[in-house]
Amino acid sequence: RSPRRSRTRWREAAMRTVRDLLEVAGRQLNVREDPPESNNVRYNTWYYGREVHGKAYPWCMVFVQWCFAQVDVGLPVRIMQILMK
Repeated sequence: RSPRRSRTRWREAAMRTVRDLLEVAGRQLNVREDPPESNNVRYNTWYYGREVHGKAYPWCMVFVQWCFAQVDVGLPVRIMQILMK
């Protein structure tokens, strides 16, 4: 295999992943906190394994983790666990 062909395949796979991530994220556009401003969303429930709410549970990075998990791409670290320490 040539290095150029390997790079091309890597780029194609990366772009498929990007498209998949955008599709997953796009399907979440109408998801809302319930009640409003509570941080009670399905992504936090997925991440923490239970329903959580309140200012101690911001969900922006959890949402990113959830999106990556939906396309079977693991991020190297569960970011919120580090930030919450």
